[in-house]
Amino acid sequence: MTPVSEAHVLRVRRFVDRFGPWVRRAIRPVCDLEVNGIEHLPERGPVLLLANHGSMFDPLTLIVASGRALQWVATETAFEPMIAGGFYRNFGCIPKRRFRSDLRAMWQVKAWARAGAFIGVFPEGERTWDGRPLPLQPGVAALARMTHAPIVVARVENAYAHWPRWAPRPRRGRVAITFLPPRRVAPGEALAPVEQALATDLAVAPRSREDLPLVGKNVAVGLENMLYGCPICFAEGIRADGDVLRCDACRWSAPVDVQGRVGGVGLEVLADALKARTIAGWAAAPAGAVLTAEEVVLRDATGVVASGRLELHRDHLALGSWRVPLADVANANIEYQRMLELHVGDQTFRGTIPHGSAWRWPWAIAHLRDQRG
Repeated sequence: MTPVSEAHVLRVRRFVDRFGPWVRRAIRPVCDLEVNGIEHLPERGPVLLLANHGSMFDPLTLIVASGRALQWVATETAFEPMIAGGFYRNFGCIPKRRFRSDLRAMWQVKAWARAGAFIGVFPEGERTWDGRPLPLQPGVAALARMTHAPIVVARVENAYAHWPRWAPRPRRGRVAITFLPPRRVAPGEALAPVEQALATDLAVAPRSREDLPLVGKNVAVGLENMLYGCPICFAEGIRADGDVLRCDACRWSAPVDVQGRVGGVGLEVLADALKARTIAGWAAAPAGAVLTAEEVVLRDATGVVASGRLELHRDHLALGSWRVPLADVANANIEYQRMLELHVGDQTFRGTIPHGSAWRWPWAIAHLRDQRG
């Protein structure tokens, strides 16, 4: 556990005070910021800053917009690269196990709060794939009560369109950040209504700020990670060609704009239609794997577990001799763009989906597991 003291908080704060203005100037050509409600941020901590999460830039832009040294609660995988992990720990970021109770992380948050830190949390737990808000992970209100810190909500708009999760690079343009008035969780206050109110405050709809300009090239590239099938003929193998998506099977094509619309239709609409079509196809398909991925290397904390062809069946996952019932998979998610992470009991398995759509694996696993349950 990282030692925490008021001196450590002050050191991080001085670093941000010194380099924050330089960073803002450096990123302005790519990501200009519109900042509202800065008067709602207390000058001193502890503060629990909650924000919606649409872009890889969010942690940086929130530090720049707030002018505060934020100790981010982040998933363990963010700390694994040697250089980045050392930097994050040195500046007080807090690793947390995803989708699981993590007492070590909670005690670290409490220690930072006791030292007067600003603590940043993305309550959705991950970045949105299609721009729509994700459900909040439970326990945010309880965290505020435990730390005795006021909550400040930061609504980040246009961040998803600026750098969608499926895109390899950001567009150029403006992101708007609005800080809402702080609120406290009173002793004995019911937590469920607090979390419902927070979910409402953090719910930023796709394309909520189309008045903010964005410019980009090759904006269709990467979208095949989500739209793995043609919206017309549903053939797999859709491909990106600059700013256009194409299907070689039926010769369909459609332009993609910087707000994530395909032929004028929102990505979230096409994604839902593709899900529904895929699920209906499973019902009519013969027994066997409903989803496969080649060249997968699966690892856990001890090293390589299995490699080869990963198969999703209606009741289990299989990779060579490795096999796990879907009922035992507590959660499945994608880290970054292609790393499939499976939480099975106390174990975490990770494997990169090198080809095709990685996005469909978590929801396919969850759907089949819940259907059987």
